[in-house]
Amino acid sequence: MLAANDTKKVKTLIVGPPTIYGPGRGPVNQRSIQAYNMAKFTLENGFAPIMSGGGAPEWDYVHVQDLGHFFALAVSAALDPEKKNNPEIFGPHGYFFLEDGTFSWRWLATAIAEEAHKQGFIPEPKTQEGDYKNYGANSKSVAARAKKYLGWEAHGKKLPEEIPEIVASEAKRLGKTKN
Repeated sequence: MLAANDTKKVKTLIVGPPTIYGPGRGPVNQRSIQAYNMAKFTLENGFAPIMSGGGAPEWDYVHVQDLGHFFALAVSAALDPEKKNNPEIFGPHGYFFLEDGTFSWRWLATAIAEEAHKQGFIPEPKTQEGDYKNYGANSKSVAARAKKYLGWEAHGKKLPEEIPEIVASEAKRLGKTKN
């Protein structure tokens, strides 16, 4: 993909978003993956999964609307005569991370279990350790380049604020009723 920049007709940039959350505005898919799948797992199994083996794996997060705002800034930069040829924005250096905070998978599992219990979908706020590979990786980044070169700032709700909606939306999607 980066080789396309050699033609001078194509300018690329790559975005490395972390866990994405928040309701999407698209006509087909309004949910992301990690937090929503953990909520789904919790609602289906009565407990939230925690990867066993010690350590405290962490991951970054960004609200879907903040991700969309970044893409709008990138398109504006592509149309801006002063920015469209900036090698720090487009081309081999055009790699951007987006994040608005960090969470541990253990925290997320606990928060989802507590919220699922609070909303009446599971009998107790239970977590369980096991071999849950999807919830044990580390991914840490800083959105410094997005802020420096495109003026990107996150304004959406933080992940902790969105947990009640994540649980409620997954329960609705699954047709779950309260206990």
